[in-house]
Amino acid sequence: MNQQAFFNKIEGVQEEWAVAALAVGRLYDQAKTDPSVLRRRHEILSIAGIKNCLDHLEATYIVRLFAEFEAALRTYWSSAGRPRHTHIRHLIDKTASRCHIKAGVYARTHQVRECRNRLVHQQATGPTLTLGQCRSYLCTFLGWLPRPR
Repeated sequence: MNQQAFFNKIEGVQEEWAVAALAVGRLYDQAKTDPSVLRRRHEILSIAGIKNCLDHLEATYIVRLFAEFEAALRTYWSSAGRPRHTHIRHLIDKTASRCHIKAGVYARTHQVRECRNRLVHQQATGPTLTLGQCRSYLCTFLGWLPRPR
């Protein structure tokens, strides 16, 4: 898989989030004025459930975004014929070292990893980033990977 394919997958996640946020937001607005919309197709939804979904949507997509980034790094690492590293922290470290990635880029990538960990493990502390920031930081890191010959 080439570098542009990695970028496309990550940017695709942000686009999916935008579609989902628009759709859920519209459903929420519609349900507030017409609660009967929640009883279609034999599903019983609640306005509170929709609001909860909307409130957690960006966090859900940050986790998904990071999963795409991790898959890209694992693909890159295995295509370079390197031994597989199981922990993403080590994979980021090894890739940064091998590709001479600037310290600031490397540090922001770890901020995204820590943000993802905070979300997944429901930790009270850690960096809080937006999906856009996460996408930007991860794509910048991937931009340092060598282009295939």
